Amino acid sequence: AGPRRLLELIRTVPDYVTIALLVGHNPGLESLVEELTGESYIVMKTCSLAVLESRGTSWAGAESPAFSLSALYHPRELPE
Repeated sequence: AGPRRLLELIRTVPDYVTIALLVGHNPGLESLVEELTGESYIVMKTCSLAVLESRGTSWAGAESPAFSLSALYHPRELPE
C-alpha cells in the first residue's frame, strides 16, 4: 500500500490505543515515515523498524509532521 492508504489506516486507530505497530512493505512505509516525520531520505532495509513518537496528535489527526523519528533500527546493525 502507498503512504496515503497507510495514513488512512492509522487515522482509524481509536484514541485509547497508545502504541500501534504497522507492518508492511516498501516503498510505502519509507514514504509514510518521511511524511509523518517531515524527514527526508529515510532508508528502511528489509526487516527495519522505525519508532515514531507522537507530538500530541490523535491518531485521527495524524498528518505531517505529527510524529518525530525516535529510532530507526536495521537488523544487521543490532548486536547479536
